[in-house]
Amino acid sequence: MKGNLRKPISFSISKSLSLKFRDILHFQNSSKYFSCLLQNISISLEIFCCSKKLLEKWRKTSQSKKANSYKSKAKYPMCWSEKNEKAGRFPVSTWIRRKAKALLSLFVIGVYIIVISPAVSLADEEPHLQIEKLTQRIKQDPANADLYLTRGELHRVSSHWDLALADFDRVAELNPTFETIDFHRGRLMFYAGWFHRAKDTLNHFLDAYPHHTQGLIIRGRVLRKLGHPFEAAQDYSRALTLMSSPGPDLFVERAQALCEAGDEYLDAAVEGLDEAIQRLGPLVVLASVAIDLEVKRNRYDAALDRLDQVLAQLARKERWLVRRADILQKAGRMEEAKATYQAALAAIESLPPHLRQTPASRELETRLRALLAGKKFKKAPSGPPGSSR
Repeated sequence: MKGNLRKPISFSISKSLSLKFRDILHFQNSSKYFSCLLQNISISLEIFCCSKKLLEKWRKTSQSKKANSYKSKAKYPMCWSEKNEKAGRFPVSTWIRRKAKALLSLFVIGVYIIVISPAVSLADEEPHLQIEKLTQRIKQDPANADLYLTRGELHRVSSHWDLALADFDRVAELNPTFETIDFHRGRLMFYAGWFHRAKDTLNHFLDAYPHHTQGLIIRGRVLRKLGHPFEAAQDYSRALTLMSSPGPDLFVERAQALCEAGDEYLDAAVEGLDEAIQRLGPLVVLASVAIDLEVKRNRYDAALDRLDQVLAQLARKERWLVRRADILQKAGRMEEAKATYQAALAAIESLPPHLRQTPASRELETRLRALLAGKKFKKAPSGPPGSSR
């Protein structure tokens, strides 16, 4: 019965999956996700029905197995385990646990099909297939500006710069009042490396729409490429003021732009990172950039204070201890640097084998042993890390 039961279940699931995924809608924008979602729910319902039938048969089978197990145990009390395990049979409790794991697997598959697979299909569909389908739709509806815009964006992400620009120009011809077409053109020119044209196009766009955050961000990146980092930082600042929930990356970009503008703007860069920490919390990525800037300003104590705050958050400390020791070494505090390097080495040695044997851990351990064996630290006495500043 076991073999007869497994075949229709697996056949039903595999057939349903293959048919539905073969006929799944080809995505042209994120709204298509929901169409695919409805189709995938039908697959999950089929899996649920199969699972329900399977569970019912397991329940009936388990009752008969349970009765047989008691009879076998009573008849052969000393050889139950050895005899039945060799025959591939197990006590009822073990058998039920295995079937429960199978049901759990079916449940996970159902969740994947309902929630994840539409998004995966959206991400995995190749742009050239979408472009071909859009081209067919444009032939049927040649006056639809939205179709040209969508195809232009697909050409942009595929690095077909001239084709993308031609589509955007066609959008402007079909709909002269299309508000953001210069933004699309300017973004395309930035990614294509046409920085001077991108600057002119985005300037024209931002004159009309000065509060367009993405336009400000892209123009800031264009200005950095053209060697105007301070003006880029100003665009980033305007965008951050307009955004209600910015990510840390834009704060980091602004700090980098201010560093490129000259050492006189390092203080402003650090202040901007402190603003980010106040808005977003003590994120490690923000603290890491701030530490580098403090070291660049030769403010080693401030860098160490920030680094100690990061260390307090982390479970794995060895890399940050090495970074702390590097800062102490730059500050000329060799005794503390040696002690901190030793603490980092001890942290690596205390790792479980599967973590200590990774290439990154072995490389760091080799570096630390070489540092501690060098002339610079051979005569330096060791003390507790961070004992004095």
